[in-house]
Amino acid sequence: MGILNVVLDDLPESDVIPAGQYHLRVDEVSDVQEDKNGTEYVKVTYTVTDGEHANRKLFEPYVPLSGAARLRKILSAAGFEGTKITRTDDLVGLEMAAIVKITKSDDYGEQNRIVTYLPGTKVVGKGKRK
Repeated sequence: MGILNVVLDDLPESDVIPAGQYHLRVDEVSDVQEDKNGTEYVKVTYTVTDGEHANRKLFEPYVPLSGAARLRKILSAAGFEGTKITRTDDLVGLEMAAIVKITKSDDYGEQNRIVTYLPGTKVVGKGKRK
C-alpha cells in the first residue's frame, strides 16, 4: 500500500476547464469500436497545448466514422491535407483550435465538451506544422 501526502485543500473543486477557445493536440485515438446500432466510432483524447490550462486533457468519447461530419470537421480544422485515413494513428499529433463549453448531467456532473472546431493551425501528417 502506497503512502499519500495530499492536502485536500490543494485539490481543485472541479476537473473541468473554463469554457472558451483552446488550442488542442490529438494525443490518443482508440481502436475502432461499434455501438449498438452498428455505427463505427473512435474515442479521442486531446491535450490543451498552451495558455493557463496547458497540459490538461479533454476527452471526446464518440466520434462517428460515417454518417456524421464530426471527423471531417476535426480534420478540416487541423488542416489535414491527405485524402484518406487508414489508421487511427494518422490522427495522433493533429492540432487545431476548438471552442469548449461546460455541460452538466445528473449522471456525470460537470464535463467539458468540444462544441466546434475552428480552422487554425495548418499541419501536415502527424502534427508537422506547415
